[in-house]
Amino acid sequence: MEAKGCPELPFHQGNQKKQGMNDEEKLLITLILLLLNRSPRLLAQPQIYSLNDCIDYAWENSTNLQRFENLVCSKESILEQSTADIHQ
Repeated sequence: MEAKGCPELPFHQGNQKKQGMNDEEKLLITLILLLLNRSPRLLAQPQIYSLNDCIDYAWENSTNLQRFENLVCSKESILEQSTADIHQ
């Protein structure tokens, strides 16, 4: 049956009762349950870090700091080259 102006949806079968779950629904529910079971482990941190650990990590992995160190080395090389050229 269709209401006026509303097409009947293919999944709607009126008052007929559904006879069990199909394989796709079982697979979907299984996957959802597996993901829910694994999610606390995926979200959990393997270690708790102190503030000092975080600061040390930031210093060691800062790309800005590494670029600055490279710039300093480059400028020191230029200075050494300039000084060598002056003394010749």
